[in-house]
Amino acid sequence: MKKTLSAVETCRIAKKVFSSDKLFESMPVSDGGDGFLDAVKHALPDLKEIRINSYSCDMKKIKARVLYSKERAFIESALCAGVLKGKVSILRRSTLGLGVLINELYDNKSRVYVGIGGTLTADIGCGMLKELGFDAEEYDGTSVLKSIRKNKNYSLLYGISDVKSPLNGKNGASLYLKQKGANTAEKVLLEALFDETADNLKISGKKFSGSGGGIGAGIMISGGKVLDNFTFFEELTGIKRKIKESDIIIVNEGNFDRQSFEGKLTGRIVETAVKMKKRVFVISGGFDAEIKGIEKIKVNMPKKRNKTGYIREFMNAVQKTKEFIYG
Repeated sequence: MKKTLSAVETCRIAKKVFSSDKLFESMPVSDGGDGFLDAVKHALPDLKEIRINSYSCDMKKIKARVLYSKERAFIESALCAGVLKGKVSILRRSTLGLGVLINELYDNKSRVYVGIGGTLTADIGCGMLKELGFDAEEYDGTSVLKSIRKNKNYSLLYGISDVKSPLNGKNGASLYLKQKGANTAEKVLLEALFDETADNLKISGKKFSGSGGGIGAGIMISGGKVLDNFTFFEELTGIKRKIKESDIIIVNEGNFDRQSFEGKLTGRIVETAVKMKKRVFVISGGFDAEIKGIEKIKVNMPKKRNKTGYIREFMNAVQKTKEFIYG
């Protein structure tokens, strides 16, 4: 529930409401955006946590949390590329801070996983690539990647994508510019730049390249790979098996809309559960998507928009779900 309750908190509330049901199990997951590290930590509790000096997308100094072990490390790009301290045009925002985190953790031995969602950038990973040592060129007056010379290879770098969108085209990265705060003029310009860069780099229409305002493309260019979030969490938690073994699936998302079916984890869980003929509930603050076979539970906006208010309203929604299940 973006900017209200984390996946860990909503799971805790649901567990409390269903405390009398010994067959109930809660599991925080993330589509690669906000809460990615919390979901990974829940699945891999032995991971160590540190904070690394880095930069927000408007180049202010920050400390960003990461997780690591000897075998792998995890970065949530939203904790740097999704942090905006001042008022800076989306054309000038940078993923350099993400590059700093990757540099600190990448050792040519261990895999580094980057949760791509929840960013406020659209630089096609230019800042990240420059920090990683690539010879990259931007468009004049912007931080947006125009071209690059591939002089390095980060084969152990993996992006976990929150959407399957390509960089350019109808369902490309421009689809998410409004929610990143881009105005109409910026959106028109970025659409044109995305088209040109996709042609320059020969990645036009390539799935996952548009995630995170092009961070997906940047990871691919670096020699890394981009995985969809469902595949990643299936490997981590066995999520498909858990759906198969369950009778009822309850999914929670801040806003359940058509973007939920453009690669978002919640959409994939719902589609999988419906296909397996499970009873499916979706608890959300808003609905703008139609799919047969689900039951919708609305989370009301609290009168007082504070943590206590959000907890109360979410708990009411979970209680209502329980009543629908058990009568």
